[in-house]
Amino acid sequence: MIRVSQNNVTCVEDLPVVDYEMSVEPSKDEVVKLITLLFPEEEHQQCAFTQFTDGLTNRLFKIRYSNSETKRELLIRVYGEKTELLIDRDKELSGMIALAQCGLAPPVYGKFKNGVCYGFISGTPFSVDDMKDDVKHPLVAEQLAKFHAAVVPGMETSPSLFNTLRKWQKEVSNLQLSPSQEEILNGMYSDESFSNELCLLEEKMKDYKNWDVVFCHNDLLAGNLIYKDENVEFIDYEYGSYNYALFDIGNHFCEMMGPEVIVDVSISIFSL
Repeated sequence: MIRVSQNNVTCVEDLPVVDYEMSVEPSKDEVVKLITLLFPEEEHQQCAFTQFTDGLTNRLFKIRYSNSETKRELLIRVYGEKTELLIDRDKELSGMIALAQCGLAPPVYGKFKNGVCYGFISGTPFSVDDMKDDVKHPLVAEQLAKFHAAVVPGMETSPSLFNTLRKWQKEVSNLQLSPSQEEILNGMYSDESFSNELCLLEEKMKDYKNWDVVFCHNDLLAGNLIYKDENVEFIDYEYGSYNYALFDIGNHFCEMMGPEVIVDVSISIFSL
């Protein structure tokens, strides 16, 4: 029987592992079975169960043990299908564990075949307007400064930007598209022009030799910013890696414009 002890988790190898795979659309019974394996000491018949429906790729379930001594609140995240093609899950977990030790992320309780269990951060997600609010946006900057000071042992410290772009480029070329999806993609993307643009940017980067490389979130959109008690915390660290600090800042400014157009295009192309 697995018993979770966060105090002993300092790296991915220490993380409790449950030999269990969830369905893509898991039932409540499946979720309860998983948390029973992870937390056998809790009274599962008294837990509150909530499913979040705003995620684009992953399935999220919040569990709250309101009547237990721990008052534990946690999230079960079931990875979206084929997301492992773009996301290094061990790398993600390394980042989460290190951030938790720095007080910048909730504890990671355990993993299963196609997902992870970790603490829940309560609060209100930002709207796009919140990102531009004169009171709230300085709080994001303060939290980002703390985030960029974090150290993740054992993770590659060279900037991930161009390697990630080329990895995604490779996956785009491997997609099996319908005729309508090909029409959309051909109207906005060319593999040759994308490669040329990457080479141009890499050459330009050589003129800026002193850019800080730090551990970055790499996905600071509104929904990943949580506001509570005049503080901001970040959630969802799937794309966390060492990268140019200015990428995090520039990406955040881009997200201030809103996700609607980007989301519509992504869904139409990648919903295979």
